Amino acid sequence: MGMNIEEFSKLPHKKKSWHVAKLYLNKCTVKGFIVNGKPNADFFKIQNWLNHNEEGNLALLFRYLTNIEDKEICTLSSLFDKAMNLSSKVHINANSAQTAKQYERKSVEEWLNG
Repeated sequence: MGMNIEEFSKLPHKKKSWHVAKLYLNKCTVKGFIVNGKPNADFFKIQNWLNHNEEGNLALLFRYLTNIEDKEICTLSSLFDKAMNLSSKVHINANSAQTAKQYERKSVEEWLNG
């Protein structure tokens, strides 16, 4: 069983970028993480780039990558876009449901008459 988001959030920043880079290479590239018994040549470049990203971005990418079932071949920038879009949709749906619950239903006459 893989790591969950709670375990991921407790890791140091460099470990987070390591896990996200590994997931990205396994799920979003043709070659994968291990090539000829060694990490993919791009792994350390990707990990270094991820090291310069905020914790929130790494968590967002981790959530997205752990939720996709099959390979989704894409660049890092399109991965960010996909993760941001999914996060926005989830956030909007959660807020919409909460907002709808907050409002009490009244008829127009009740509202006008106070």
